[in-house]
Amino acid sequence: MLQLWESEADLQNRQKLKRKLEEEEPYNTAAGRKRAKQKAIEQAILDRKTGKTRRTKRHRAAPNPVPRGLLSLDGDSSEDVGEEDILKGLGGNGVSGQAPADVVQPGATHTKKQRSKKKTRRADATSHQKKGVAPLQEVHVNAKGGNNRLEADGHDAQEVDNADSASVERNEGSISTHLPIRETATEDHDDEHQQTTAMNLVSQGHERTHTQPLDAAQQEAQKRESEERARDRKRRRRERKRAKRAIRRQLEEETRPRSAPVEGSGKAAYFQKKRERAKVKAAARRERIKNGEQASLRSLEVTGTRDPAQRAAFSTTAPLSAGPPPPKKQGALKKGRTLKLAKNTRGATARPPAVGERKALKKRIVLSNTNALRIEGLPDFTGDKLVRHEPGTVALDKFRGQVLGLNDDTVDALRALESFKPSQAWSLFRRPASLVRAETAQLANLMADAEGDGKKVARKVMYGSRGNGKSVMLLQAHAMAFLKDWLVIHVPEAQDLTNAHTSYQPVSSPDGPIYIQPHYTAKLLSNIARANQKLLSSLQLSKQHRLPVPVQSNMSLSRFVELGAQDPDLAWPIWQALWSELTAPSQSQSKEGLNRPPVLVTMDGVDQAMRNSAYLDSDVNPIHAHDLALPRDFVSLLSGQTSLPNGGMVLAATCDSNRASAPTLDHCLAHAYAVQNETEPPSWDPFVAKDAKVEAALEGVEALKLPGISKSEARGVMEYYAQSGLLRNTVTEGLVSEKWTLAGSGIIAELEKATVRARFN
Repeated sequence: MLQLWESEADLQNRQKLKRKLEEEEPYNTAAGRKRAKQKAIEQAILDRKTGKTRRTKRHRAAPNPVPRGLLSLDGDSSEDVGEEDILKGLGGNGVSGQAPADVVQPGATHTKKQRSKKKTRRADATSHQKKGVAPLQEVHVNAKGGNNRLEADGHDAQEVDNADSASVERNEGSISTHLPIRETATEDHDDEHQQTTAMNLVSQGHERTHTQPLDAAQQEAQKRESEERARDRKRRRRERKRAKRAIRRQLEEETRPRSAPVEGSGKAAYFQKKRERAKVKAAARRERIKNGEQASLRSLEVTGTRDPAQRAAFSTTAPLSAGPPPPKKQGALKKGRTLKLAKNTRGATARPPAVGERKALKKRIVLSNTNALRIEGLPDFTGDKLVRHEPGTVALDKFRGQVLGLNDDTVDALRALESFKPSQAWSLFRRPASLVRAETAQLANLMADAEGDGKKVARKVMYGSRGNGKSVMLLQAHAMAFLKDWLVIHVPEAQDLTNAHTSYQPVSSPDGPIYIQPHYTAKLLSNIARANQKLLSSLQLSKQHRLPVPVQSNMSLSRFVELGAQDPDLAWPIWQALWSELTAPSQSQSKEGLNRPPVLVTMDGVDQAMRNSAYLDSDVNPIHAHDLALPRDFVSLLSGQTSLPNGGMVLAATCDSNRASAPTLDHCLAHAYAVQNETEPPSWDPFVAKDAKVEAALEGVEALKLPGISKSEARGVMEYYAQSGLLRNTVTEGLVSEKWTLAGSGIIAELEKATVRARFN
């Protein structure tokens, strides 16, 4: 344990330095100087009366407390000057007339020691005069009558103690008090300070005689002298502070406690004891091995040297030098009865969710409600309703404003294609069904034109306000394409391609580097294979493709697509091969399985693919969505750069519920819609940067703006709600007009909320 000790000599030195600091400190502060001044005044009064003084050791060791000068007060009075008059002449500071404790009162006798000191001081004064030492200065200050004057008379300048007495001369009309001025090597009060103090004291207690005004030169000289005195005061103050700090540091250094030496401490002793302990452990180990016993670490620790007197004060081997930890203190039990309640902890009774289980639950699609009423006689979407009976029209026009159901095969294909959305109200009805709108019939006519001899390709982008049914229009297009035996490729959410949630890597291309997404490509191939299983099974490969793995030349496209869906490393090469197969001309006359059907390619939320993506290149710059491989292929179809020789349709829809900022897309759609309706197109805002890639991709694309449904269509969907048992009111014209108006002029999502969801919210 570390011991603190202090010798007797250190204690004496510390006390000596402390006394020295206490003696010096009062004269280095304003309060100390004020006390010294008051004491000097009282001493002067007593010296005048008795002529005897008694100095203590502290007064002899301390600097001269007389404040900066010798005072001479000259007046006109010829009477004896009393104690109160002298105090008034010395400044009127209200100093008490009581003499300090270290001054002998009048009538007191001096001791032998005091008389010897007095003789010594007189002898020293005589010797100084013989040696020619500079005398003390005596200042005469006129208090009344005449001009103010300062004089210096002969007194010893090197005298350490105060003079023994002070003489008071009485002249007619004046009072003169003579006090010697002490000037030593350590005293920092100069003549200027003495003069200033004397003048201040006189001005406080007596009238000042008006002097002649000084000229400019004298005033300038006086100003320079005052500035020089101020600089000297600052310099002396700094020196005093430095000396005081030095004394304090020395006092702290000498009074700092020292640690007692510990026997057997130090590095050498530590390592010597460590070697001794090692030898003891080795001897014990050899003894145990000799006796056939197994040595343990605990036994070896016990056999080691544990004498605390032989250990160093500080050790780095804590487990060996430290004792056992103290036992934990147990709180005292409270008297009386205590209520103890167990924590309400619920144990985990079920297994944690598997990987992807929560996401699957979030995106779960429920397409049937067994509690809803079954509608008898509900017509379905069938292929015969998509056939043209008259030029320019299809049979579906006769079913406008009615709700048609979807058969099971179509529902399975749409589910595999992820055409259904979790936000749609499929779970409220007995079976999936959809309203036939005017735009539905328009899409059916376009698909009929693509199957004709002209092999036309319709390219459209649907847009409109939120809840207008854009995603349901894509679902209806998928259903009609499946009924027509078209190949359907659908991107359910474009943001999944651009939000940097899937892996990507750069590959070289003739137009520069592009970025592929292997895992998303594999997922897309899986959706295509499951949704178009029947159609792809009847088609075969028509070309020889360079693939990382060998494949059969007559492999069906279904097996070929499944091969890429199972391995993300093969997904991108197989996607390129499938794309080349689908865009090749049909060869139905030469060989069976080489015919190519029309293709429907759709993308929901296309606004996410019309700006910069969240991916970054090697220079940490954002990658444009059109530099990603899958959006690049879709945009090439939408712009017409890649043709579909067998006919088809390219359809895209924006998403206003999760709309991305794409000002170029908005401008191009508004411009195309104005041109189609022969109205004035809007002008581009010059303060907004235009995206050249988006503008080139939308050149020649038709815009399809979805308005709200009409009142006749609203009546048809409300009758469907009533037949399903979700609307209890009778469907009348007044109810239809009311709900249609409240729904924002026929917004289908708001109409559903006002009639069906209002009962459940």
